Amino acid sequence: GLTGGFLLRRLLLALGLLFALVTITFWIDQAIFYDPGAYLLRDVQHPTNEQIRHANELLGADRPAIEQYVDFVRGLFRGDLGVSWESARIDRAEGFVADPVGPMVLRAAGVTGSLVLGGALLLLLGVVPGGTLLAARSGTWVDRTAMLIALAALSTHPLVLGNVLQLVFGE
Repeated sequence: GLTGGFLLRRLLLALGLLFALVTITFWIDQAIFYDPGAYLLRDVQHPTNEQIRHANELLGADRPAIEQYVDFVRGLFRGDLGVSWESARIDRAEGFVADPVGPMVLRAAGVTGSLVLGGALLLLLGVVPGGTLLAARSGTWVDRTAMLIALAALSTHPLVLGNVLQLVFGE
């Protein structure tokens, strides 16, 4: 059975892997050469060096990378996933303005969760009766045909399968 020690080890392993993934992602992002301030001012036709410097200051991109990393990890522990760069802008009255990522992730997780639950429900509604039927007809042409269809479905790339299903059942 599952013991508390096993579950604790698995949880710690998962947290360690998550921390490693977050750390690697942060440092890869730091290694990619780009100017966050210039990106923030992407809609300004010819931003001056002073405007870019000010934007980097607002973003905290002018600080050493290790300080940015520590702030990033602290934010994660508080549940702060940062802000969306797509919505980021500099407002004359408010300064740096951007939408938080956390609510966006929660909305996406809700949609993903509903798809997963719906898919699992459809799978159970089809698999249990189908498995029972095929078990009763083991070794027949019905069983072999169902096995061939299942193997083809499992071997097909999800994007191809999605396109085929959209062509068959979509509008």
